[in-house]
Amino acid sequence: MSHREQITWKPDNQWALKVQNPTTQEQCEAYFCLGDDMELDGSRGTANFIKKWEGERQQSYLKMIDVKKITGALEISADQSDQWVVLFAIECRGLEPVEWLPKQDFNVASGEGAVFEEIEFEDGFWAEYDAEHDAQISIQNLEHEFISV
Repeated sequence: MSHREQITWKPDNQWALKVQNPTTQEQCEAYFCLGDDMELDGSRGTANFIKKWEGERQQSYLKMIDVKKITGALEISADQSDQWVVLFAIECRGLEPVEWLPKQDFNVASGEGAVFEEIEFEDGFWAEYDAEHDAQISIQNLEHEFISV
């Protein structure tokens, strides 16, 4: 990572994950955001993503949850670049996340003040050149981890 000061995302960001049926290992992409409230069949509950796997009786779902003192961050600062940072927490029923699919989720501000919006990662890497300040800005080795609690 070079010359990057801050990475930000919106509270209503649309996230993307590859999820799978834990029984059959069938996979699909799940797109969801905090503002997507869909009603679950036969329930008063809601979810941010719903999937009905072939051959399954129940709907599987994913719901974004707030975990006090853990979720809610909207940025990663330069001094956090070598740390794990929680982007969101989810409750899953009948599906499990297997891969985070970073799309155009982030804006990057350089230490020199340039802002790059809706950056797109390719294989965990993003780079741009700030011509005004003659500086290369990059994010390398983007990693993710799912922790079950």
